[in-house]
Amino acid sequence: MRGGVVHFRDEFYNPGLMGMFWPPRSPRRFAVPALGRGRPTCLRGGRLAALVAGLALAGCEPEGPQPTLARIEPQEAYSDQDTLVRLVGTQFVPPFTLDLAQDLRVPQASGFSGVVFGAGGSARLRDVVWKSPTELEAVLEAGLSGAPGYSVTVRDPRGQQATLANGFIALGADTVPPDLVIEAPTPTRLLGPGVAVRVDAVAQDFGPGKLSDLRYEIALGPRRLVDGRCALAAHGGSTRCSFDALAPPEAAPGALFRITVKAIDAGPLANQATQTLVFVLSPPPSLSAIAPASGSREGGTDVVITGKNFAPASQVRVGGALLWPDGGRMLDAQTIVGRTPPGAVGAVDVTFEGPTGTSTTAGAFTYLEALAVTDVSPGQVAAAGGTLLTIAGDGFTKDTLILFGDRPTNAVPLLDITWESPSRIRGFAPQGTGATSVWATAPGLGRARWSGTFVWTPAVEVAP
Repeated sequence: MRGGVVHFRDEFYNPGLMGMFWPPRSPRRFAVPALGRGRPTCLRGGRLAALVAGLALAGCEPEGPQPTLARIEPQEAYSDQDTLVRLVGTQFVPPFTLDLAQDLRVPQASGFSGVVFGAGGSARLRDVVWKSPTELEAVLEAGLSGAPGYSVTVRDPRGQQATLANGFIALGADTVPPDLVIEAPTPTRLLGPGVAVRVDAVAQDFGPGKLSDLRYEIALGPRRLVDGRCALAAHGGSTRCSFDALAPPEAAPGALFRITVKAIDAGPLANQATQTLVFVLSPPPSLSAIAPASGSREGGTDVVITGKNFAPASQVRVGGALLWPDGGRMLDAQTIVGRTPPGAVGAVDVTFEGPTGTSTTAGAFTYLEALAVTDVSPGQVAAAGGTLLTIAGDGFTKDTLILFGDRPTNAVPLLDITWESPSRIRGFAPQGTGATSVWATAPGLGRARWSGTFVWTPAVEVAP
């Protein structure tokens, strides 16, 4: 390298000169491999000019700067297991390798060491890795006695050291099991064969500990059905676990259905917490009848549903839609009441859904066309009544009534009524005077008012 210049970022050394300016008037030393001995030799100033071109160089730092140690993270840990720690401070100076090809001075991560010591003994900091001038990473070996007041010492590759007094607490052996809670379902929940229940559990370990396993088991009596695992949160922290537990459809009422969740920590003793829910399976529900069994396609029909083994939090669906309100109101274990939702004309299924099971009765309810009166013929008759009338409309059933009056509550009915079809009814006009309204009413269908006006005309007096 005669007559050449070796660059180290902004610093340089000129072999033609007898001095090193790094910075000016601040001599530096460099470690280079000594031929035949395998150990670095520190050279000053112009002695670097004697190196052979292409020789790899290792940095050799001066006596200073002095490192400091501010804290160790975590500041406490169980002492029956190795712990990954972070050391925070200043002036952590690593050894360097000089890359002449790239003109770089490359820091090396190794070369540091350390120890944690106190009245309860000492433990080595091994695998110390330089991360930055303010951070080191290391593994604190197990073996300390549980006590506060441990000091931490770190030594750099130059032999300089920094000590943090009373900076660490050893907790002793980890004998505390994780915290485990099953949030759902509640232990008092009813459950029947063929019903799936959502299970929500949360687990976490205390202090510096961490989870190593979170698993669950589902069993019917002594028979195990499912053995599963939950994915742990990052770093083994608080973990939420959710899964579905299905009671077998073939299970008999009275059978014991068991859900067990286990949380295990990463300590040498593998501390374990267990929570178990046991359910006695209830008999499934059944439907007996729905009354009335038909109603308007527009919904709103008040119905009473009867059966057995109805449980709280149960709901009824008519044609796939919930009975109003909220699936119906349960009066007792045999009765639910509510109003039908809108639906398509025709027969539909009625389904009971509850924590003890599901029961469906096919075609149990029939949606009918909405009740309507479209014509009354004739629309004017004698006050004495007795005239044969034809009522046209939609949704007429054999239970439909035709009423004459301002309000259905005080109206008079069509006499000798005859149902001919869903769109036609015939009968005889009652007595009356003046103009009035015409109504159609039917159980489950409500009522409908004719848009026209019906008129009774007074009798014409004939002169003698």
